[in-house]
Amino acid sequence: MPHWRRGAPLWSAGMEATLCIHTCLWLSAAWIPLASPAGPACGGQRAPDTDGRHGKLTWAVSLDAPEEELEQRAEELARTAGLVNMGRVGELKGHYLFAYQPDGHAATEHEAIRKSVDTLFAQHDSVRWHSEQKLLKRSKRSLHFNDPKYPQQWHLNNRKSPGKDINVTGVWERNVTGRGVTVVVVDDGVEHTVKDIQPNYSPEGSYDLNSNDPDPMPHPDEENGNHHGTRCAGEIAAVPNNSFCTVGVAYGSRIAGIRVLDGPLTDSMEAIAFNKHYQINDIYSCSWGPDDDGKTVDGPHQLGKAALQHGVIAGRRGFGSIFVVASGNGGQHSDNCNYDGYANSIYTVTIGAVDETGSMPFYAEECASMLAVTFSGGDKMMRSIVTTDWDLQKGTGCTEGHTGTSAAAPLAAGMIALMLQVRPCLTWRDVQHVIVFTATK
Repeated sequence: MPHWRRGAPLWSAGMEATLCIHTCLWLSAAWIPLASPAGPACGGQRAPDTDGRHGKLTWAVSLDAPEEELEQRAEELARTAGLVNMGRVGELKGHYLFAYQPDGHAATEHEAIRKSVDTLFAQHDSVRWHSEQKLLKRSKRSLHFNDPKYPQQWHLNNRKSPGKDINVTGVWERNVTGRGVTVVVVDDGVEHTVKDIQPNYSPEGSYDLNSNDPDPMPHPDEENGNHHGTRCAGEIAAVPNNSFCTVGVAYGSRIAGIRVLDGPLTDSMEAIAFNKHYQINDIYSCSWGPDDDGKTVDGPHQLGKAALQHGVIAGRRGFGSIFVVASGNGGQHSDNCNYDGYANSIYTVTIGAVDETGSMPFYAEECASMLAVTFSGGDKMMRSIVTTDWDLQKGTGCTEGHTGTSAAAPLAAGMIALMLQVRPCLTWRDVQHVIVFTATK
């Protein structure tokens, strides 16, 4: 999942192992008897021939007889019925598999054989129960999504370059989808009526600080630019199997929005945003910060810093709110995220980006305060992040062009939601430890 850039590890492969702390042992034990589907037959006993279950007439028969006579009774009954005793069914005492094996003649008399055998078994004193074996239809419990853009979500499942993704599908197969966790996108609004977001939308965790009302719906502007928060929200919690756009990292989680970037912003507004509904919202995803011009040194001011500290102390029922921030896109200006007070706060999880090859993109900044990186777009030849978009103005509800560390941070927020489903009692410091421990360099 996250990575680290250059020297920063990619947070990916190790996370799956961490997520299944309380399930791995059970799953491993459950797989043991399946590891050897045939296995040796014990004590010289003939194992049932599974070929008899494909295209041939076979019956499972339960016999009522003293244990020492079961084998003899089974052989006698099979001969009487004109069948072959294929042996005991697994470890079930008194249960045998009988098969009809034609001697070269055309097997046109199957129906007559069926009636004859069923009649014999029904009237025989030693037969407690019998059943002709039928082919069963079973499907592997693998994941299938009908969302049309899912095959292009290389950051979730990279078939072109295996391993260059966040390694999340195995976690989903364990039914870990972020259920019970709420992620709030603090941004320019979230269009919660979009088909990919509406079913997972959390109105109780949302607010509009720009208009001072409960609805964080973005307001269209002249530059068609207020789609940023909606795109981030789709990365986290886009609904699967709705035949629309994409799948979110934590598609079972709830997604909220706090609209705060579409207007004048003050220290007090930031402080309110960082603690808004902090017993409902577990994770705050913040893909923004000071200017990335290589000459700005800024960060949260007095109230904002106090709110971050208060969030990790009192938020999430005392386990601490999780604040995920993007490291910044000022690499081409030689910007350094150590000079970003949001990135270098001890209370935040700072996430950078690598491209689909695992390399540092041109916009990426370097700093010691970056905890990890995950995937995003690179240069023009690299694929960007496919995610939900607004459908206002020129929007279609889906985009293939989300990029920058703005696209990387929400992926990390979604991965943390998966962690918190499995271990809701992880503290804000535990989360940072898990990221460091499981990231891949």
